[in-house]
Amino acid sequence: MPPRLVPYVEILFDPSKRPRRHRSPSPATSSSSLSTRATSPNLSPRKKRKLDVTDDEIVNNLHGVRLGRPLSPTASEFSLESLVDVRADDIKEDENLYVDGETPPEEEDGMDIPVRLLSDFTIYNASTLQAVPVAELLQLSFSQDEFRASGLVKAWIDDLDIESDISDEDSGSGVGESDPVEGIERVTLSEILEFSIHNKSEDDDGLDSKIYLRTKFAWYILGIPSSTYKPYFAPFWIQQRILHLLVIGSTKNRRLTYSEFQNTIATLDEDEVSVPTSNDLLGRELGGQDLKADEVIAYLVSSLPEVCSENHIQISRVPAVREIMGAAFYNFDDDLPQQKVKSRKTIPASSRPTRRFGNKEKDVLLHRHPTFLTPTVNRIAKNLFEVSLEVAKSKLEDESDDSERPRLPRHKGHYSDPQNVTWGDEIFKGSKIFRSAIVDGVIYNAGDIVMVEPDISFKDGNHNPEASETVNKYGNHWWFCQIRYFHEKVISGKKRKLFHGLWLVHGSKTILQEVSHSKALYMLGTCDDNSVSTIFKKCHVNFMRPGDEEALDDGSRDSNDFHCSLRYNEEHAEFVDIPSDALAISNSEATCYSCELKADECDVMKVHHPDDNSLICHGIEYHTHEFVYIHPSKNTKLLSIGQITAIEDDNVFVTFLGRYDSFRRLFFTDKQGIISADKLDGICHVYHMTDKLKIERWVQHDDHYYLNQEGSKNELSAMSRLDFQYCKPCHLKDKERRLQVERFKRTNSKVVGMELFSGAGGLGVGMDLSEFVETKYAVEFSPSAAKTYMRNHPETTVYCQDTNALLKHIVDHTPPLYSLIDGKTRCPPLPDKNKEPIDFIFGGPPCQSFSLANHTKRRDDVRSTLACNMLSYVEHYEPNYFLLENVFGFLHHKFHSTRSTDSGEVNCVIQAGMVKFVARTLIALGYQVRFKMLQAAQYGIPQSRRRVIFWGAKRGIAIPDFPVPVYAYPQGANRVSLPTGKFLTPPTRCKEPGEFHSYAPLPAITVNTALGDLNPHHYISATKQDRKTAKKREEELGIPAVDAVLENSPRDFSSLPGYPDGAPYHLEPQNRFQIWLRRGLEKDDEVTGHYTRRMGSRTIEATVVVPLRPLADHRDVPGILLPDYARRSKQNTFFGRMDGDGFFKCAVTTLSPLLKNQWPLHPSQKRIVTVREAARSQGFPDTHVFESINTTPSKIIEDQLRQIGNAVAVPFALALGKELGKAMILEWEKHEREGSVVL
Repeated sequence: MPPRLVPYVEILFDPSKRPRRHRSPSPATSSSSLSTRATSPNLSPRKKRKLDVTDDEIVNNLHGVRLGRPLSPTASEFSLESLVDVRADDIKEDENLYVDGETPPEEEDGMDIPVRLLSDFTIYNASTLQAVPVAELLQLSFSQDEFRASGLVKAWIDDLDIESDISDEDSGSGVGESDPVEGIERVTLSEILEFSIHNKSEDDDGLDSKIYLRTKFAWYILGIPSSTYKPYFAPFWIQQRILHLLVIGSTKNRRLTYSEFQNTIATLDEDEVSVPTSNDLLGRELGGQDLKADEVIAYLVSSLPEVCSENHIQISRVPAVREIMGAAFYNFDDDLPQQKVKSRKTIPASSRPTRRFGNKEKDVLLHRHPTFLTPTVNRIAKNLFEVSLEVAKSKLEDESDDSERPRLPRHKGHYSDPQNVTWGDEIFKGSKIFRSAIVDGVIYNAGDIVMVEPDISFKDGNHNPEASETVNKYGNHWWFCQIRYFHEKVISGKKRKLFHGLWLVHGSKTILQEVSHSKALYMLGTCDDNSVSTIFKKCHVNFMRPGDEEALDDGSRDSNDFHCSLRYNEEHAEFVDIPSDALAISNSEATCYSCELKADECDVMKVHHPDDNSLICHGIEYHTHEFVYIHPSKNTKLLSIGQITAIEDDNVFVTFLGRYDSFRRLFFTDKQGIISADKLDGICHVYHMTDKLKIERWVQHDDHYYLNQEGSKNELSAMSRLDFQYCKPCHLKDKERRLQVERFKRTNSKVVGMELFSGAGGLGVGMDLSEFVETKYAVEFSPSAAKTYMRNHPETTVYCQDTNALLKHIVDHTPPLYSLIDGKTRCPPLPDKNKEPIDFIFGGPPCQSFSLANHTKRRDDVRSTLACNMLSYVEHYEPNYFLLENVFGFLHHKFHSTRSTDSGEVNCVIQAGMVKFVARTLIALGYQVRFKMLQAAQYGIPQSRRRVIFWGAKRGIAIPDFPVPVYAYPQGANRVSLPTGKFLTPPTRCKEPGEFHSYAPLPAITVNTALGDLNPHHYISATKQDRKTAKKREEELGIPAVDAVLENSPRDFSSLPGYPDGAPYHLEPQNRFQIWLRRGLEKDDEVTGHYTRRMGSRTIEATVVVPLRPLADHRDVPGILLPDYARRSKQNTFFGRMDGDGFFKCAVTTLSPLLKNQWPLHPSQKRIVTVREAARSQGFPDTHVFESINTTPSKIIEDQLRQIGNAVAVPFALALGKELGKAMILEWEKHEREGSVVL
């Protein structure tokens, strides 16, 4: 083979001889004045190549353009020069610059500097303000010029970091309607000190494809340049990118040929998701024309040997590399193993750009395993997610369905109005209701499933009909129903032959829309009379039983082979079991499940009077002396409580009860009223009690209260037990219900739970507190969070590993795995599903890719696929129950996909993609599924957290419901719009069908309710006036002052501000919430975790200056104490003080007054809230200890706060666990009635 000719490259550069130009006015930007093209920055003068950019495009993209100076030291023929417009309102980079998502700079302990993303950037000469090609930075160490950059800056969150600190939109982290971009600021950088490319990747054996700049204060990863700077950046980027892709392709495939590399270069580029791809930067794919370009070949030949040598990579024998390099460069790395690897000029290892964090915890979290899926989950996921997915090897053969299907009868279709309709037998003689009909020779029987002609006047509210198009032509053009019976009816003076039909719906017309199985039907709870003439033909439907597997979707356009496994409830967008008798046909009477439902609903809407002392409204029977909830009359969500004293017609006479401070303690008042029956909201149970132990046991139950006094809150007197009246039958019924629960617990084991993505254990704590779940296994990737789980759940087997690696290990029998805590301890074996069955899988996959606070979402974000892995655990272990928790943004996550329809292949955006995927997958795995958006504050925490919950239960067993609101959160909960055009209502106590409200029986938990018993303290600043004030507060109020200044302070843990070594509680518990938080503690036990991190002196002084009034903020602070970005901010809030009678507004994953819209300042003390106070905002008991694998104080606190902020609130989890228990009891009672043995 003759030697390959490559361009000869000689780069000669003497910065001292580089001409310096004076600034002069730019010429008019007309196309006639621009006839040049930018040349490649690394191109020899003898080998020049013009950019494919027209004069007009340059004029549109560049402002202030003039001729004269080459784009690089080696490009001399033509040039463009842009005078950079440095904005006056840009933030200037200095040591005080803080970017959302970082640990604030003054809180860092070591030498680490942050890593940030720079986008929409321009790089320029600081003296001339002229844009310079990025390649000039290669000669940075030789240049006498100063270079700077400006652009949009945000914290760098690695795509593989599942514990990034993007906060949920409800946590108050801060996205206001007028502030659409979270965490992004336009910044002018200080002098560029270093330019770094071709770094060794710490994650694998390849190269880090990112391009880095370093200033004195941070590393910057270059993203997408500004449109004006793109011509200065793109040529070099193409050369550097192709070099990296060649290394990546060659290390993956040692037999890679030149033609293979040329054909796959675009795919390699798209798969490398950690950097902008060519589509992102150039608006097109890389291709052969780029690879063949002279300047690219020159760059590869001149740079590849050095890159391989410095990074110890051997690829010279790869055929593609040999053909590119030519014979003269064969085997350029043969002596690489023997040579001493040349040391690159870099900054110290603790801060090099490939190390993203100065936190051991986060370093571990960088190492990710590909998302591992089981076959059924993969079959649904593979066309939706734009991320590489790994499928179980041992099950790949199950992907195809080669089983022989029975030949189905072909049914005749009626393409026009029938000519002859004849009735069959009557159901009973003289009824004029018939079991069958003969339509043009085709016999139709009651129970047949038929396709019928749609009513063109019907409007189903679906505002996106394209999403409801399926590949099956029948699903697109016909409706489906089961014939219940035939009859005749006079309509408009004419006798019409009708059939009564129970509707079914094609899956594409449900919430599933685009992702539905093309042959899936679901029963609806509606029915109608239809003309016999609307029947098109019979269809074959397989009604699946529990345990039946769903057939593979062959995508047949003409198939009349449908299946039906569940009922679809349109009002709640849920898929649940079909009632056992809903489809049965009676031989003796005309019945219809839907008609009976309608009759029941109509009956519920009526008020009935069984006798003079009772009435029934909304299905609930009320009696005289009953204690009831009453709709509030004022602008509040808090239900009133009263006792019925008399009943007259549709009204009740009540005596109202007052509330004492302990939530469950009531007293009789003198207030009376007349209440309409439709304003009653259910029954509660109030009892006269004085014994403390009995009171504690009594109030553990929902809707239970006690009293022993009467009068007004300020003037109460004891009430005699003999004067107390109550409804004894209802009291006994409640007692029997409680005894039934106790019998269930005695005779049944708790469900064995496996918690995935367990974090610090909030969800597991709540589930275990319900007493229906035993969390035996937990999987958590974060070493610190895993240690926390182990510490607080000693009976649980905790796997500190990637959920993907663990599942692959048990399914594909891979080598043993080791704990990420130390890398040495072998992980215990996962349970064998045949010997140690898992009953319940639950967890909350990482939410960062779904959060509405994430304004830089990527369609290829690997974190969005972790729900797929969670569902793969369900496919493997086949638990009875499943729960998935996530943020509100989960409901609105979109997919971009190509799918088959009756009209052909279409590209589509799948709205609510994750909802559809989870529901579709659970159905395919044999589960019922329901979901709702819940407000956690309605279940007993002092903060707003909207959370999406999916329940799943195997077909054939009761599926858990959602808990109704218990605490009257003032904002309540809202409906959620669905892609079908309908709305999903939140859980409600409302008894009227089809309606909802957010009323609840207990006052909301506020900041003061949660924190009032903890030890007060405040920061002291360096000012003389504040020290004087601090001394006075300590003398008069007993509030000690603590030193929280970072500078020159001890770095040991015991010196942290607050009570790092623990302290006795300041007060006895002041309310039931505090009693609940302190359960398990002895009287002399101390509070732990009551400390904060240290901060810079200016931050401490600004914190102390904020007035002690609700919602005070940085606007009350002298500007000299504020960082520049806070001082200039008009829309955002910094140094925000909470309202003690309100709720936590801060996302406690990171607590700092320097974070915008966080409100971390204590309501009545001059400091931010402590770790323990943050934990209380999530309902963690005071006994819960938060561990860390780090050793420096600020990193420990960072780990602790991340665990707390990422957790599911404990009271919220408890409420969900109780609903699971109710479903288990229903199933147990069903088995008891049937006489079967309960396991």
